[in-house]
Amino acid sequence: MDNVAIIQQFLAATSSKNVDAMTALVREDLVFVPITAAMEGRTYEGYAGVRQFMDDLDAYWEFFETIQEEWHDLGDRVVALGCWHARGRASGVEIHGQPALWLAYIRDGKIARWRTYTDVAEGLEAAGLSRQEVRFSPG
Repeated sequence: MDNVAIIQQFLAATSSKNVDAMTALVREDLVFVPITAAMEGRTYEGYAGVRQFMDDLDAYWEFFETIQEEWHDLGDRVVALGCWHARGRASGVEIHGQPALWLAYIRDGKIARWRTYTDVAEGLEAAGLSRQEVRFSPG
């Protein structure tokens, strides 16, 4: 499976809350920083971290859908750009079109590190890309 397909499947599994499909695509020593963890300054680690993330996601979000629009295979890493559509479980607040950049490092055909950015420019910088190298216009 190519690197872009790994990321596409991982994000699709996240949207469908398929933990088994997610863990099949990651390394046991995964360091995972989805948006909620990035905002809180923490990480999830390994298979247990993926499961905990999904438990946390389910606890706080009525639904949480990733919408992928563009991918860049950079060899050992992949950048995916898109947005979210989500609704808070307690607040009922709906988010639609929140820009997202997902940066994943691939090792031995599996995701080794993952970081989510809502600041696309920050994510592009972390990936070593410039705005001119991507077509993405969020929303």
